[in-house]
Amino acid sequence: MGPLGRLTVVGPIVNAIGWEIVHRFADGAVILAVIVGLYELWSHRGERRDLAAAIDDHIRVLAIQAWMQVRAERVRGALGALSRLINRGNLPGDLMATWLTAIAAEAPRASSQVRRDARDVAKMFFALAVAAKQDQLSHGTPDPVTASLGDDLIRFEERLALLGGVAT
Repeated sequence: MGPLGRLTVVGPIVNAIGWEIVHRFADGAVILAVIVGLYELWSHRGERRDLAAAIDDHIRVLAIQAWMQVRAERVRGALGALSRLINRGNLPGDLMATWLTAIAAEAPRASSQVRRDARDVAKMFFALAVAAKQDQLSHGTPDPVTASLGDDLIRFEERLALLGGVAT
């Protein structure tokens, strides 16, 4: 008997019993590969879930910081606050742009609900910033004057609180 049991090679002809042994080894190798693959998939799934949870926490912290900033500025006056929050070069504007850019950048790796909420909040902030700048330019004023922008700022503050998990 050779190293593979009854597998004997006679020229180009291999007997049937030898092929059965080869097929059984191949079947066993496939089953083993599937088991290893499932184990790896399961272990990486847990790692992805842990990473998403950490990113969710990071986004929530950024949302809470932004919410606190909006709330502090809004106490000083709704439309003046909006101007301070969107203008770069002053502390509130620089912080808001940084926080909302970080939220938008982290969103794709977050859990599905936080991802949707984070995208909405970032989109809402930058749309609000564009609308406020257009309002300032059209009226020639240092602060926006359209009252609906104040309502939009309040809705933005509420969405930040929701994303951050802050009870309002």
